[in-house]
Amino acid sequence: MEEEIPDMECIQVGSMEEQFALMQKMTEMQRTHNVLAKDIEVLTEITKENTINAERIKPLIRACIKELFSLVEGDLYLINQFLPYEGYDDKDNLNRKFKKTYRHHAKSFKKEKIKQDYQSKSYGRLYRLKLKRDDIVHPKGRQGINVSLADLDEVIAVYQEYRSYIIQLMTNIGFSIQLPIDWLSSR
Repeated sequence: MEEEIPDMECIQVGSMEEQFALMQKMTEMQRTHNVLAKDIEVLTEITKENTINAERIKPLIRACIKELFSLVEGDLYLINQFLPYEGYDDKDNLNRKFKKTYRHHAKSFKKEKIKQDYQSKSYGRLYRLKLKRDDIVHPKGRQGINVSLADLDEVIAVYQEYRSYIIQLMTNIGFSIQLPIDWLSSR
C-alpha cells in the first residue's frame, strides 16, 4: 500500500524576485542545518569512541552540548531570515526565539500538531540541556562544567528528537506566486 504524500503548504508572495530571494534563504537554512547536524553526529561518534578515556571524555561531552545549540540557534536565526515572527529580534533569549519562531512557522505552514507534539514531549529536555549549556559556557565553578556519560546520552536523545522535529516542520513547505496567464506570452 502506498503512503499518501501530504500536500505542500505554500505562502503566497508578491513577486518572482521575492520568491527567488526566499528560496535562497530557505536553501541556506537547509544546507547550514545539514552541515551542523553532520558535525554533531561526527562529534557524538568520536565522543562515544572515547568513553573510557578519562582525559578526553568530559571536554568531548561539553563540546557535543555546545554544538547542539549551535545547530538550534543557527536554525532559529536562518528560519527568521525567510519567515520572521512579528517583532523578531535576534537578541531575544533562546527560549523566546524558539517558541515564537516555531509557533509562527507551524501556524504559517499548518504544522501546529507537529509543534504541539514536540513542545509537550521534547522541549523540556531541550530546555534543561540548554541550562546545562549555559553553565558550561558561563562557568561559575567546577560544578557548572561537570558532565557525565548520562549527559552524552541526553545530548544524543535531544538531538534526535530535535532533528526529527525540524525535518517534519520543513517538509512540504514553500512559497508561491500567482502569475497572470499573459505573463508566459510576454516572455
